[in-house]
Amino acid sequence: ALFILVSWRPMLLYSTQHRNSSPLPSSPAIEDPNGIGNTWWSHMRHDRSGSVVHNLLKAHALAFANNKTYGGACCIRIKCQKAKFKPNTEEVQNLLQTLKWDKALPYACPPRNRNRQVFNEVWINDDQLENALEVKIFTPEWKRHFLSQMPMNTTKKNTFNVVVHIRRGDVEPCTYPDRYLFNKHYLRLIQEYMRKTTSSSNNNSSLPVQVDIYSESDTFESFDGEDFQDFNVHLDTDLQVAWEAMVHADVLIMSKSAFSYVPAVLNGGTVVYTPFQIRGVGPP
Repeated sequence: ALFILVSWRPMLLYSTQHRNSSPLPSSPAIEDPNGIGNTWWSHMRHDRSGSVVHNLLKAHALAFANNKTYGGACCIRIKCQKAKFKPNTEEVQNLLQTLKWDKALPYACPPRNRNRQVFNEVWINDDQLENALEVKIFTPEWKRHFLSQMPMNTTKKNTFNVVVHIRRGDVEPCTYPDRYLFNKHYLRLIQEYMRKTTSSSNNNSSLPVQVDIYSESDTFESFDGEDFQDFNVHLDTDLQVAWEAMVHADVLIMSKSAFSYVPAVLNGGTVVYTPFQIRGVGPP
């Protein structure tokens, strides 16, 4: 996939490069003293659904970087067996099933023998996940491997989809001036990519362009004006609906937000990325 890097100044494009244009440094190996743990496991977490899936992807990528198979996230800790975890677990599983990632990122535990013992298991601990840098483990090779585990999409496209995430809610120009991007920033990028699509001989340019915007009703700037009347504006949408649209978008325009980062990592089209500061996160 292609990503486009947009500078922090609204509406200024300054760099374009292929996502796999240069090799990335390898991930540090996780200790496996006997070298016989061919399947690695992670611990089930209780957090926001998007954050849980982000960590599942990191665990999968860490295993791949060390030539291992990711077995899944397992609930063996007392706290994850409490009743309050169940709604969160079901929500994450529904999200994974919608995205068809449930086979690659299962909720599963190591097989046990009749004495409930597990041999040669290797666990990815929380510190290793926290310290793993996406720029080192979300490599083009890992992405190809992950997507190869997905079922083939046979749905015939009838539109060229430009999907936009606009971060709002608690992010306002006064409270988070470095994170807030004004509506005109997104409108400029939408118009730019609509123009490129309709004038290009590639990217299924014969298809009509459909623009879908995902944002929140709690917003500093309204989406009611005529600037947005030709677009589909979705407010307060379920995570799984928004992520599915972002993953399959022909063009995904991100905001300065981790919300759109995970689907951007696995998007197969063009990703327009405006840099923002989150530890270890670079262009998806």
